[in-house]
Amino acid sequence: MAQYSPAENEAIFSRLAAAYLPRLVDAALEQPIIVDTGLVGFINGYIAALEAIQRCAPGFLVGYMDSADPTTSGKGRMLPSRLAQLIGIAALIRQDHVGTGQPLSVYHKEVHLGQYAGLCTLLLFLIAWLPDDRKSAVFSEPLRAFLSKLVSSWLAQLSGIPLESHFRQIFTVLKLVLRGSVWDVDKLRNLRVPFPHYNLAKCHLSVCDKAVGSDQIYQCARCRTVLYCSKAHQKADWDDPRTPHGAMCYSRAW
Repeated sequence: MAQYSPAENEAIFSRLAAAYLPRLVDAALEQPIIVDTGLVGFINGYIAALEAIQRCAPGFLVGYMDSADPTTSGKGRMLPSRLAQLIGIAALIRQDHVGTGQPLSVYHKEVHLGQYAGLCTLLLFLIAWLPDDRKSAVFSEPLRAFLSKLVSSWLAQLSGIPLESHFRQIFTVLKLVLRGSVWDVDKLRNLRVPFPHYNLAKCHLSVCDKAVGSDQIYQCARCRTVLYCSKAHQKADWDDPRTPHGAMCYSRAW
């Protein structure tokens, strides 16, 4: 399988997001929730694509969540609740593999828990971009109770796997969210494990670590997914040899 650099992945999934993100969200919301193995395949397809966009081109996903365009009809704000339901049902289907069946090898345990960690990272990212008055409505009480027990079982199985600390961070934050505890929204928005830290409030030029303040913001007018601390950095980023924004910039209708 070909290995792509972070910049190449950003370019690939930026194009995917600009062209197909609304269709992916529609598919996620419209898929009938049926407890069978077909749902796992659906998650490995459409939901995995959303997960990859969140990892590699999160600005497009944030743009969709915040969009006031009438064609989106607020669907981005319905996505967290739907994803939480899908995670719970997928766990019901596969619980013979995680926590209730025979012991798994370290490798297989990491693969199974890694899949849930990816889904939970996407869920936390989406919740972080919801308005505050919508966050508490993501989980019904029965789903909240079920997921709380499920996350506790995942945490109990992490010992010894190579990505233990990464997965533990994700599951611990989700457990706090399920309890209704207060969490640091900025950290939650940037939770990407085990991928490099990505800060949407930082100047996008690779050699600049400056935070973008609300007093002076330069935004790409074409894709509206990245910010800059100055006009000069916006211009330099277009052909940046590390992460050229010109290769990742796609206009979007929403």
